[in-house]
Order: sequence, then structure tokens, then C-alpha cells
Amino acid sequence: MEEPSSTHTDNHDPGAGKSDAATLSRHGRSSLEAQRLAGEIPVRPASSTPEGGTDGGAGRPLTSSGRHLVAVALLFLTAFAAALRLYALGHGLPHQYVPDESTMIGGALRMGASRSLQPSTFIYPALLMYLFAAEYAALLAAGLLTHAFSSVSQFQQFAFIDPSIFYLLPRLAVALMGTATVPVAYLLGRRLYGPWAGIGAAALIAASIMHVQMSHQARHWVPVSLLTLVVLWVSLNVAERGRWRDYCLSGLLVGLTAATSFNGFLLLFMPLVGHLLQLRKAGRPLLIPREHLPMLATTVLAFVLFFALNPYILLQLDRFIAFHSSGESSIGGQIRGHYENYLQQFLEKQGFTFFAEATLAYEPAITLLGIAGAVLMFRRSRRTDLATGYTSHGSGDSAGLARRGLNANSLVLSYPLFHYLMFSTTAPSLEQRYMLPAVVVLALPAGMAAAAVGGWLHRRLGGGDAAHLTVGAIAIIALLVASVPSLRYDWLLGQTDTRTLAKAWIESNIPAGSTVAVESYPPPLSPSLDSLREQQQANPASLGTRDQWVLQNGIPAGEVTYQLVRLNLVDTSPKVDNLSPYLATHSIRYFVVTDFRWKSEHLGHLALKSFLARGGKLIKRFPAGSDPQYVPSDILNNMEDPLVELWKVQRPGPTIEIYEVTQ
Repeated sequence: MEEPSSTHTDNHDPGAGKSDAATLSRHGRSSLEAQRLAGEIPVRPASSTPEGGTDGGAGRPLTSSGRHLVAVALLFLTAFAAALRLYALGHGLPHQYVPDESTMIGGALRMGASRSLQPSTFIYPALLMYLFAAEYAALLAAGLLTHAFSSVSQFQQFAFIDPSIFYLLPRLAVALMGTATVPVAYLLGRRLYGPWAGIGAAALIAASIMHVQMSHQARHWVPVSLLTLVVLWVSLNVAERGRWRDYCLSGLLVGLTAATSFNGFLLLFMPLVGHLLQLRKAGRPLLIPREHLPMLATTVLAFVLFFALNPYILLQLDRFIAFHSSGESSIGGQIRGHYENYLQQFLEKQGFTFFAEATLAYEPAITLLGIAGAVLMFRRSRRTDLATGYTSHGSGDSAGLARRGLNANSLVLSYPLFHYLMFSTTAPSLEQRYMLPAVVVLALPAGMAAAAVGGWLHRRLGGGDAAHLTVGAIAIIALLVASVPSLRYDWLLGQTDTRTLAKAWIESNIPAGSTVAVESYPPPLSPSLDSLREQQQANPASLGTRDQWVLQNGIPAGEVTYQLVRLNLVDTSPKVDNLSPYLATHSIRYFVVTDFRWKSEHLGHLALKSFLARGGKLIKRFPAGSDPQYVPSDILNNMEDPLVELWKVQRPGPTIEIYEVTQ
């Protein structure tokens, strides 16, 4: 298969450059610009970087001391990012307060228990669960070699009695991927805009509160964000060179990302844009089908690798489609509901408005600097085009793109916009973290804008050592200021969750075996065997992996159990009050109410609070903040306004109220 050519022979008159130069001189252009057009002085496009890098804006090559300074800055930022992501990595353990983590880790444990590559869930693809399962296999091997475990069955028992290590290992893997995102962002920023722009991008991602938050959890968002930057790198190769190897590699990387999260297929947009830029640069017609064979190969490879890593989906395709398309709670059902109420949701600040506000609230520095960087990029590109008068097709590097006004900036800026539009119009639910892959890409032009500000300030200070020190000090202060939300978040993760506090109080003050009703996101109370059997009869799919293990092996020694009534299995719809009829016909003595802000419009939750206000006695309260009346959002999942929320709460978890109903 022949590679698409990465070169193109200009077919204009060799003397045209001199003629254009003369014309510019007659219109008042400088003689220097005229010489550039005449070919006497080479022109380097604004987006390219000479070997060794430049000072980030002026185009002068970095000195050896400058390169050393960049290396030190990158090492510092990588270490700083690692510290932010590794601190309080064991938050909440041995209890689990992030449902998506339990799904991922439960899938990995089930694969080990069944000795198969099927995680028994269609919620997420399996690649990340394969990684976690590999960690568990290594842990088992080390335990057997060191005699920490005498058998595989003891290892399995340990996973259910104290699962802390089974959460710490996956969290550590994700935190390291989050740390690796920082040097990768630097490399991309350096390639696009120069080394100091790369340092700016790395600094912004290192300090990002959204990225730090997701790096503390065994979930797919951080791995997907890292792979997003890698796909962008290869897509730039597609745009600049158009080699078959770049097309194939981009397809494999997209397939790898999709095997981590179904949303990874959105990354096909980047090689597609790179492909179109390559065709335009080479002067090839867009309407000839054979010109798009490389992009077709990219797409096919992405799907082939996805199914190769998730073979159980093909083997159970009917179940997979049904899972994601049937019922109101399925992804397909939620998307249908999104479109059915589209105008209403838009007017209620959902969709477009929600994700724009969420991104700005979480990442004001990246968002605002990213927009400024976009404006600056296009101004520079326009000045370059006007100054050089490029009208011919380019050679195989980014200069060819700049000559037609279609450079790497188009690829960098188009993906965050595409990602935002896709989630605004089709997201099955509105979750702030959905924007993380777009945020890490937007950090690249943001880093360029930050470097431009630093360069401007350096020039205003007259250059020299004093200017270097002043700009460096300001940059460090700016990094610390941008990191304050992440530092506060880490501190909060180090505090005891309200649910852990409530569990300890209940076990000390409410007799074991009592009937206790709990809502969703409750304290991790242990259910009795009788309550588990009742739950199994009523809704077997609601049993967790540990519940099933307890039914088979019994209650672990020393564990305090209660006759739990899970009201969330009754209160199944936020728009319908199913609890009032249930409460009228069932006698329950103790109730544990968990208040998150998102529950404020759930009719069942409101009915429960009304019922307890009439006939219940509040016996204990565990507020999340210093204000006992404040109802928090879930800082482990989505914060509505993190810059405010982080200072209103004193610990993770919901506000918890424990009631006793004597009649």
C-alpha cells in the first residue's frame, strides 16, 4: 500500500517570489519582508520550533542555560503534580464512596474470580479493568512468594474483609497516569509554540483541580485525557506528513482510548481533521473517494482494536445493545430524554450552558487563557501570512499548513470545541468531569498565552538577570495561586468522611440487629444475612460483589450488622414519590438521611424529610461544613462551584441526619 506523499512540487514561476517582493516594496512593505519573499531570507512559521527550542515568543534559540532552566522547571512541575495526585490517595478506605470505582474494581475482581476476560458489566469497556486485574495478579504472586497469603482463597477473602489495597493499587496507576500527563503536555506545547509555552501548559495541568480530583480515583477520565494528548500528537503528524504509519498509529490509539471509555471514539475527530488538513496542504481534491482510504483505515483499525480488547461485547452484542438502549436509565434512554426535553433543558441552564459554566467554574485559568491563546494564535498566523504573502502549496512540515492559513492551531482548537458540542447535545447526564479531555487540550493554547505574558513582562523589565528573576518569581506565585483549589481539595480528602463518622456513631449507639432505613450514598453499614436474602429476592441485580460473597461465606467475625432497608430500591425515580406509600405501610425505627444538593429536587427524598419532620426525632447530625444547615454537593464526583464549595465544606461526604421514629 503506497503512502500518501508528504511533499508537493510548487508549479508557480520561480521568479514569482521576486515579483511579489517588488510589488510589496512599492506598497510600502519593508525591504526585509521583500527579501523574505524573494527567498533571500528563510521564513520560519510561527508555530514551528527550531532544534533546541526558542525563548517562547521572540524566535531566538534558547541558550544552554535556558534549556537547563526549562528542564529544571519541567522536573519541578512533574514532582509537584505527583505530590498533588498522590497525597491522600487512600481517602475513604477501607470504605468505598465513589460508585464508579466500585464498578471498575468489582469488574476486575470478578474477572480474577471467574478466570475469564469478561468483567460481567457493560457500563464501561474492559481495558482499565484488565490493568487492575493485572495489578491484582502481581499482588497475588508477590503475596504467595512472601507467604503473605497461603492460598488464592485467602487472597479472595482478604479482598472482601479489607479491600484497601485493592483500591490503592488502581488509584496509584491512575495517579501516575495523571502525573505523566504533565510532561506529555509540555512536549506538545513545545512542539506547537515553544518550550516556555510547553512549561505553561504543563503548569496549568499540574495545578488543575479537575485533573487532580479525577487523578485520585480509579476511573477512566485521567487515562482518557492522557491518551487524548497522545492522539493529538500523532494527528499532528498526520496533518504535517500524511504517512500511512501515522494514520495507522492514530487508529490504534483511538481504539485503545475507546477500550478505556466508550467516549474515546470521539478522538477519531482529531485524525480526521489532520487528514483534511493534509489533503488541503497537498492540493488534493476532497471529493475523490480513494483520497480518504488512509482515514478509512484509521477508523477500521480503531474499531478492530476496540473489539479485540472487548471480545465479550461481540459475543453478547444483543445484550450489550439492549443494556445501552433500553429503559429510561440506559444511556440511549437518557439521550432520548435529553432530546425530548431539549428546549426546556437549554432554558434551565443545561446542555450548552451547563458545560460552558462548569468548565469556567472548575478551570477559570485554563478556560480564559485558552481563549486568549486562541485569539493570539490566529493573530500571529494572520500576521505571518500577510508578512510572507504565502500563496503556494507547502513542503511536508507545518509551514505548508501556515501558507494556506490551516496550521496546527486548527487541529488544537477544533477538538475542545467539538468535544464541548458533542457532550452539550448528546450527554446522557450532565457531569462536570465530562469536560476533562477538552480541558487538557485547551491547556496548550493557554500555556502559549501564559508564555506570551511572561515574554511581554520580561521585555518590559528590560531583559537581563533581574528580569529573569522577577518573571520567575511571578510565575511561581501564579502557580501557587492556581494550585490553591487543588491544595484545599487534597486537604479535604485527608479529613474523615461524614459517612465514616456516622457509621462509627451508629455502631456505638444503635443496637446491632435494629432495622435501619438508608438512602443512596449511605454510611457503610453492614447488612445482616436476613436483609441480604430479602434484597436478593426483591432485586438480585442490586447486590454488590461483597454482598454475594457474604451470602456464600457468612458475616466476617466481629462485624456489626443491621437489618438494612435500602430506600433507594423503592425510590427509583426522582420525578415520582414512591416512598410515601411505602412509609405508610412499613414500620421502621431508625432512618439515616443523606443530603447532597442534587437531591433537592428528588420527590422521594423530599417526602422522606417531610415524613421525618412530622413523626421523627433527630438524634444525631453530621454536617459536611461548618454551617450545619449547608447542604453540600458531592466533592468526590461533581462540584457545582468548586471555588466556593471547597471552602464551605470541612470534610467529604453528605450532610447526614439520623432519626428515630418511636410510633
